[in-house]
Parts: sequence; structure tokens; C-alpha cells
Amino acid sequence: MLLNRVNFISKKVFFLLLVSILTCNLLIAQNLHDLSDISVGARDSLNRVYGLDPVLYNGIIYASVYPKNVKGDQYFSSINYVRGEATIRGIKYKNLDLNYDIYKQELLLKYLNPNNTYNIIMVSKAWLEGFSIGNINFEFYSTPEIPRRIYQVLGNYSIRLLYYNKKILQLNNAAGSSNFYFLPGKELFVLMDNSILKFHNNRSFIRLFAPEKQPIIKKYLRKNRIKVRKAPDHVMEELINFCNK
Repeated sequence: MLLNRVNFISKKVFFLLLVSILTCNLLIAQNLHDLSDISVGARDSLNRVYGLDPVLYNGIIYASVYPKNVKGDQYFSSINYVRGEATIRGIKYKNLDLNYDIYKQELLLKYLNPNNTYNIIMVSKAWLEGFSIGNINFEFYSTPEIPRRIYQVLGNYSIRLLYYNKKILQLNNAAGSSNFYFLPGKELFVLMDNSILKFHNNRSFIRLFAPEKQPIIKKYLRKNRIKVRKAPDHVMEELINFCNK
């Protein structure tokens, strides 16, 4: 009789403990989701009290060690950090200070830590789905031939332009020179029917589309004097949106 009563009490205590753990986990998950939609300043204040959000602040401290005599920089646009957004595990984090190291292909996040000093981390790409820096959007894509990597995305419809931006660290081969420099490059693709199709110039771009559409696209390029290799982003975005229509 006594043994049965002890077993009953033990099961009851275990049940209450299990309910408490599940409730606590649910509250933590909800709080992390709520934090994603507030400003960085407000989130930093909360982080100093409750600790950093492990979903967002999940990465390695960034160290950019390059030769002293290197010319240029490793960034997509400039050394300055710009307000942007990042989507991680379906959660969109807004008003972040971001930069993009295209030499290492890493998204960089600068934030104020609990010690009131700034850290810069490389955001983990394991959960990162996409991000924007200013009004420039980036997403991850992959094919059987090309591994998952970051592309700049242009276009608002099913057919999109994808730019793979990169920089290569080169040694200047001029006589008597020992300087390194960052050489920028860009590969051009069209995302269409779940395929990533590469192009180099106007001719190869036109050939990606159905034969009946090619004369219309060719006429548009000529009328607007567009060279796809050199055209600015806003012109190319108008072009790809036209191709969708």
C-alpha cells in the first residue's frame, strides 16, 4: 500500500515537472520570435538583461587579416556597415548593421555586446536563408552542378536575375611591384523554371528564352541601348521584369 502511494506521488511529480519544462520552452521560443521584429537598439537593451538571441547571434568572430599593402577592400560595396535585414530559420530580423565580405562570401553583423563594446561576427550560414543590405537583396540558391551560395537577386516575378559577386586577391605582376589588390568579378545568371542559366552578353541572354520571345527581347535591348554586361542594377531589373510580362 505504501509502495503504491509512493509510486503515485512520483508519477505526479514527474508529470508536473514535464509540464513546467514544456511551458518554459514555449515561452522562450515565443520571446525569441517576438524579438525578431523590434529594432536593434531595443533588442540590444533586452539582450544585456536576458542574453543574446542564439538564433541571430550565432557565428564566428570576424577577423580580416590581409597584407598591409593590399589595394581595395573585400566588401561588396564599401567598408561601411549599412542597415539591413536577415532571415534566419523563417524569422526576419530587422534594422541590423550588416556588411558582406564577398572575398570570403560571409554576411557580417556588427552589434553592441553586453559589455557595451561592438563585436563583428560572420553570421552562420547553416540557418541563414537570405538578407538585404540597404535595398539590395541576396538569397541562397543551388543546383546539382553548383553548390549552395549567395546571389544578388533582381526582379519581382518568377523569372529573376541572379548575380554571383566575388573578389579575388591578386598579386600585381608589374615589374618591381609587390602590391596585392582585390579584383572584383561578377557571374550573371537567369533563374527560370527552377534552373539557373548562365549568360555572358546580349546574345547569350536572349537565347535563354523561348524562340517566339527572342525577337521581342532583342528589340527591347536595342531600343533601350542595353548592354547586359555593363547595365546598372535598376536597368537590369526593369529588363527582367519586362521578360516576365
